[in-house]
Amino acid sequence: TFHSPSTAKRVHEVSKEGRKEDPYYMPLPLPKTHHTKLSLDCKLSLDRCYIFIYSGLIYQVEHSVNPEVFTTFLDAVYFSVVTMTTVGFGDVIPISDGGDSLPY
Repeated sequence: TFHSPSTAKRVHEVSKEGRKEDPYYMPLPLPKTHHTKLSLDCKLSLDRCYIFIYSGLIYQVEHSVNPEVFTTFLDAVYFSVVTMTTVGFGDVIPISDGGDSLPY
């Protein structure tokens, strides 16, 4: 593995010079060194989407069965955040089979 693009380019050029006379030589592509990891902004946006979708699902499933605990959508958002961060205070608990079986 190469640690920097300049090192990879230098090794590539040296190997290219040494094989100029070889008719079957095919240069290897340079390794990609950027745009391979998700940025922090992208990860946070994905987390927000997951929380929003899970909150909507848990609210739809639990509000009709457990209206005193899941009174508003924000209660479902609170439950989603607490559950996804594995804190699990235990103050908001789904009681329906559908709410209990939703993956989190």
